[in-house]
Amino acid sequence: MSEDQANQMTEARSAELQQQWHGWGSPVGIGVGLFCLGAGAGAVLIGIAAIASMGAMFT
Repeated sequence: MSEDQANQMTEARSAELQQQWHGWGSPVGIGVGLFCLGAGAGAVLIGIAAIASMGAMFT
């Protein structure tokens, strides 16, 4: 195998690994997903607390 062929194989393997690593399955993508889930859950809890406190004002 020539050096040129070896370089092409290495570049192809590197490109394949980059495609697998980037995206929603990457640590950054998972972190963003978890943050969004947490922010959504926090918004729901704040909404529930606001509704409950408004109900308490009218009793």
